[in-house]
Order: sequence, then structure tokens, then C-alpha cells
Amino acid sequence: MGREHRDISELGDVGVLADRVIASIPRVSSSNLELGPFYTTASLNKWLEVTRQYVYELSRQRRILVLETSDRVKVYPAFQFGLRGALLPHLPAVLKILDEQLEPTTQAMWLITPQTDLDGLTPARWLRAGRDGKAVLASARRYMAKFDGDDEE
Repeated sequence: MGREHRDISELGDVGVLADRVIASIPRVSSSNLELGPFYTTASLNKWLEVTRQYVYELSRQRRILVLETSDRVKVYPAFQFGLRGALLPHLPAVLKILDEQLEPTTQAMWLITPQTDLDGLTPARWLRAGRDGKAVLASARRYMAKFDGDDEE
């Protein structure tokens, strides 16, 4: 029997379920509407049903993009997650390329800025659509080459 036919009693505690639903809604930050909405560590814990340590490890290993607010609260841009919490494909490889010289906020801005070499799509939208991840990696490398003076212009 598919998930759509499950009895409501199979979903477990209604309070826990409600907390997960609420946690799945990213929060808009007044400090940076361009990059938001954001998840907090606590909302990711509830939504994805993972521990704080797991989220910390994802950020430490640069598998997830984490930003810090002016009051030192860690936030996670919602654009890097799919509807069910999956990370964008190829995100860790993209972050590795961008991580060399860019601050996390600049990395986030690049991920949500339309790129001519990606048919005018943002890298995040390109990856979310399941298009060729190698194209985004190449775009990131071209972008980073500009900082080294190696661009072809």
C-alpha cells in the first residue's frame, strides 16, 4: 500500500508531526532577504529528523552551505534543499570550488545568480532541475578563474 493510503494513526504523535511540518517551512530573515529564506539548526533537526551533530558535520565537511547572522546564529539557505530535504546534487563539489577564495555569503550569492553559461539559470535552479552537474562545476571554475586573473576575456 502506498504512503497516500496510510491510516492517520500510522503517522505517530500528532504534536511531533506538527513540529516537523512547521520546521519544514524556511524562515525569512530580515537581515538578508536576497539569500533567504533560511532554516535554523533547530528547524533542520526537526524537519530532517537528524541531530545537531549531523548538521554540524555536514557544514564542517562543506557538504552544506551555512551562513552566520550578525548575532552569530547559524542559518542554512533554503535554496540548497529540495522539498523533502535532499541537498542539491553536486553541491559539495561546487562548494569545494567556491570555498577556495569566497566567503559563504558570496558563495550563496553565486548559487542564486543567473549565469549566462547556464542558459541564464541560477546554478541552484539548474541543479534542482536535474541538469548536468558538470556544467555548474565548469561555471564555478570559470567564475573562480576571474579571481586568479585566468579568465579568458
